[in-house]
Amino acid sequence: MQTYSPQVTAIISLLQTLPETTQNQVVEHLQEYLAELQHELVWDNLFTKTQDHLVAAAQRAKQEIGEGKAEPMDFDPASTHSLRPTFGAMQGSGRVLGDAIAPVDESWEVLG
Repeated sequence: MQTYSPQVTAIISLLQTLPETTQNQVVEHLQEYLAELQHELVWDNLFTKTQDHLVAAAQRAKQEIGEGKAEPMDFDPASTHSLRPTFGAMQGSGRVLGDAIAPVDESWEVLG
């Protein structure tokens, strides 16, 4: 027989006092909440795994700025002092290291 924490036992006792239709509604909401919570835990884990890479990228950027290898970006489209065009200014200057949302080696689930 499975044992539950006092909090879970109290929730079960409270649910048993409700009509069955209300119990079903509560269970449905709880299932949705738990699914969202699990989803958040997955994303938290993915961000934790990539934290070192983000820190390293920030350190490289800081080093390049210190070495004079970086140029300030002009985000003001009304500005005329920029020699580079607003669109395409960074063309050819980047490398694809992975997916911007999740690591490439992670499988994706299609919601439908």
